[in-house]
Amino acid sequence: MTPQRPSVWTIAGSDPSGGAGMQMDLRLLNTFELYVGSVITAVTAQSLVHFSASTVLAPDLVTRQIDALAAAPMPAPRAIKIGMMGSAENARVIGAALAKHRAFVVLDPVTTSTSGGTLADASAIAELRLLLRSVDLLTPNVPEAESLLGASIRHVEDMPAAAAALRRLGAKHVLIKGGHLGGPVVLDFFQGEDTSFWLSNHRLGGQVRGTGCALASAIAAYVALGHSLAESLILARARITHGFAHAQDVCPNGRLLGDLAGALMPDDMPWLNNGQGVPDQRPLFPSCGPEPLGFYPVVDSSAWVKRCGDLGVTTIQLRVKDLSGGELRREIRSAIDYCAPRGIRLFINDYWDLALEMGAYGVHLGQSDLDPCDLRQLAAANLRLGISTHSYDEAARAHALRPSYIALGPIFETTSKDMPFAPQGMARIAEWQRLWSYPLVAIGGLTVAHAAEAMRRGANGVACISDVTKAADPERQIRRWLNAVTPGIDPVVPSQR
Repeated sequence: MTPQRPSVWTIAGSDPSGGAGMQMDLRLLNTFELYVGSVITAVTAQSLVHFSASTVLAPDLVTRQIDALAAAPMPAPRAIKIGMMGSAENARVIGAALAKHRAFVVLDPVTTSTSGGTLADASAIAELRLLLRSVDLLTPNVPEAESLLGASIRHVEDMPAAAAALRRLGAKHVLIKGGHLGGPVVLDFFQGEDTSFWLSNHRLGGQVRGTGCALASAIAAYVALGHSLAESLILARARITHGFAHAQDVCPNGRLLGDLAGALMPDDMPWLNNGQGVPDQRPLFPSCGPEPLGFYPVVDSSAWVKRCGDLGVTTIQLRVKDLSGGELRREIRSAIDYCAPRGIRLFINDYWDLALEMGAYGVHLGQSDLDPCDLRQLAAANLRLGISTHSYDEAARAHALRPSYIALGPIFETTSKDMPFAPQGMARIAEWQRLWSYPLVAIGGLTVAHAAEAMRRGANGVACISDVTKAADPERQIRRWLNAVTPGIDPVVPSQR
């Protein structure tokens, strides 16, 4: 029996041009492995460039459509995307219907048409505000946020306060889209109960219809497929950027999103900054050079660094967890002094301040260590930076910093430390390599048997923690790793090259 597809509903007005509304929602949602239900709230008469009329459907008919979708044996929706509702009465009956379902609700508060028509009057906007208590995510652009708040948003700096005000009206999470505010970078601001962040892409030229409808629908789709909200925002934003970059010129001044099902690429991916202040210029960290990172052991002492380096390992991470003060400084100093003259790429885990002070080659940081670190100072000092990632939003956070490499893990189950993330699997290596334009290190549960496949799938380096340090014969195991990562090349001591 074929597994049942996740169900998503779209509740929106009809746009005969296909540029927005129900038609755009269906076009976008049908690119996913979903069952899609649809409820029409209004019928408009518009082309891609001109709006002429609209008729709002009676609330009873809207209710009957929802009841038909909800009746057994129809699948219950995992997510519901709402666009144009057309009237206060329709907003009320939709709100009543939402109370009967446990779906994730995305509201794109459409009040005007790009082709010129008004799609919500003052009473409908007032009812929209009441509906926010039933909404999981609100996705207004700047003019729509202004309509809901009755206040101006003139600058990017105004967006956090506007998002907070919209949350006080009842929305659990708010994404304000900043495209109307101009500038070379498009900044969207997200705020939830305990987190906030900025999403950014380079601005693409021209105007394209239906981006707001498509974005909200894409978020609903990714949530229904099991992604976290943060991941869904990242992937939806990338999907719309990809469609914008491949926009189709249908008629003069009429462009539609194109290639909505195409493979995402690095230029599509947004970068994520935390919500503390408006992001300014991104740092840029140096490259690790043309030679792949290759076999990348993570060890806990300078003695292990020397042991690996003496056998030809050229990339090593020093990860010391049980020392402090003078002992810690001596370990780091000893490892740097050994690696530097031999051209070994030594990354210091966590202790960025000591690495900076001692002139280390590079630093490796986890996600929780990024905000306390003076990243600009590291970049200015030409230290390399590696960043751990486990999810799309963590990769987007790394993307904001343009690091020297990103690490993906755990590829398999690991016993080195407790991991809140499920194993990524080998297939994710190829996907990460395609999505992010940085050298990729695969880590977590990997053994020598996995090394060659990981490299074939696009890894620039393969890291291990315990497979060497707990081996019965560490020297033999190191040689096996080196040969697996670079088959046919006999490892030699660097000083003998």
